Amino acid sequence: MTPSSADPDAEYSLAEARTLRQQRRASLRFSYGNALLWGWGNGLASTSLAIYLALELDAPQLGLGIGLLLAGPQFIGTLRLFSPYFINRIEQRKPFCIRLYLLSAWWFLGISLLVFLTDSFSSRLLLLLLVALWCSAHLYEYFATIALWSWLDDTIPFRLRGRFIGRRNRWLLSGTIAATLASSLFLFVCETYNLFEDQRLVEYSVLNLLGCSSLIIAVIPLAFIRQVPATQSVSPWSIRPLLAPLQSSALRGFLLYACWFSFANGITQSAQGIYPKAILAISLSYLLLLRSGMRIGQWLVSPQVGRWADRWGNRKILIASQMLVAFGPLFYFLASKDSPHWIIGAWLVWIAYAGLNISLPAYLLKIVPSQWNQSGLSLYFAFGGIFYAIGTLLGGTIVDLFAPFDATLDTKIAFYGQFFIIGCCLRMLGVPLLLCLTEK
Repeated sequence: MTPSSADPDAEYSLAEARTLRQQRRASLRFSYGNALLWGWGNGLASTSLAIYLALELDAPQLGLGIGLLLAGPQFIGTLRLFSPYFINRIEQRKPFCIRLYLLSAWWFLGISLLVFLTDSFSSRLLLLLLVALWCSAHLYEYFATIALWSWLDDTIPFRLRGRFIGRRNRWLLSGTIAATLASSLFLFVCETYNLFEDQRLVEYSVLNLLGCSSLIIAVIPLAFIRQVPATQSVSPWSIRPLLAPLQSSALRGFLLYACWFSFANGITQSAQGIYPKAILAISLSYLLLLRSGMRIGQWLVSPQVGRWADRWGNRKILIASQMLVAFGPLFYFLASKDSPHWIIGAWLVWIAYAGLNISLPAYLLKIVPSQWNQSGLSLYFAFGGIFYAIGTLLGGTIVDLFAPFDATLDTKIAFYGQFFIIGCCLRMLGVPLLLCLTEK
């Protein structure tokens, strides 16, 4: 299938085309089932959970530690550049995808075991173990995701991609929202009735264990999706096929935007992770409620955003979404100990991430020929990941070096406020880069 194909079933007889469409519809339904279960697992074993778990360890250089927790998977994720080699060495993407998602879930499972090591190891070592397990789990997930999107790209008609991504994103959000609300309720009950005698590490580990179980179950629907031969073949250990998509000026411009957007997003991540708990004294259960509200909003708008992307083009959706999400750090800036409710505004404007989550992959698959979809996806995820990691580590290091940890509360709020203003300005600079993109 190529992007110019008006009817991908035209080369088949009427009976064959009908069978193919039935198989495709079944594949889409199983893809939505996978998204629902995977969303539930990610909602339980979430990044917020990992950050609060790290904060409970109370290790030295916490800003850098959280930076590593967020950036480490992105640094190691640069290995995604070589995913076409591994995928094509086994010839079929389906078993490759399933095995790696299972391995990822098992690495996530190891995080729950850290609670049994608190009396045997220092907090610094436990934080490093947490980072190592987190990075390993995400590396396997990244490779599996490249295979999955390449596989689905060869399954879905070009004209329906925006709507498919929007609908799949809605199923993913459905699982994530339900799991996040369940997590918030679980933590609220634990805190109210003191079920684990104020041992937050145990509470977080139980949630992570439940999330891992769902991630393992989530691979079952993938086994029923139609197997499709890969359209890209890569010569063994040659870098040239991996970089072939860079011949496209459209892709180069898109990668420039993706790198800047990722860097600007990463720069405030450590501060955004520390500020709610350390300064505003917001509990994890409340933070999960805010995240649920954002995802419910994304769930509501995703199908319509997918239709708009197919009708008006992905570039317009990206510009509008980028402008909205850039204002998120401003609401962190407005939030204080006396007025923590301003932080709600950030999670409201971040509903616009639905537009980015739908239109970024849709635009990429549109400008990259299908025979290079694996390499194009690898370049996008790898470069975006490395710049996100650089921004996150830089932000975490700045927090450790310059944050006035022993100063008054007002001084701390002023420091973080300046940081959030810079984050807003950096994100807004992504809009001019989007204006330079073209879309046919």
